[in-house]
Amino acid sequence: MARLICKHCGRDMANAWEEDFCLKKPEKPLPFLQFVKPAALTSLGRMSAVLAEVALERTRQDTKHGINRPDDGQMMLILAEEVGEAARASQEDYQSKLREELIQVAAVAVKWVETLDWRMKRT
Repeated sequence: MARLICKHCGRDMANAWEEDFCLKKPEKPLPFLQFVKPAALTSLGRMSAVLAEVALERTRQDTKHGINRPDDGQMMLILAEEVGEAARASQEDYQSKLREELIQVAAVAVKWVETLDWRMKRT
C-alpha cells in the first residue's frame, strides 16, 4: 500500500481526506471582500475576531473527538444539544457562558458544512 503524505505539511496520513483538513492548507481568498465598503471594515474586524474564535473551537473539537464525518442525523443532535446549552445559559443570565455556548453552536454548524462539502466533493 502506498504511503499517503500531506502536500501541505509533509506528515503521514491514514486517509487521503485528511489533507483537506490540514492546518497548513492555504486558504482561498474571499472574493466577496472586494465589495465591502470601508465603513463596514470596523464591523468586519469584530466579525473576524469572532470567526477566529469559532475556528479555534473547531480545532479544539477535532483535537478532542478526532476528525470524523457524522451523518446528518448525528450532526442535528449535536447542534441541538449545543443550542439547548446556549438556551439554558441565556435563561440563567450568564452572559459569558452564553457567549461560550454560541461559539460552540457556530463551530458545530461549521463542522456540519465542512462535512457536507466533503461529501459533495467525493460524489
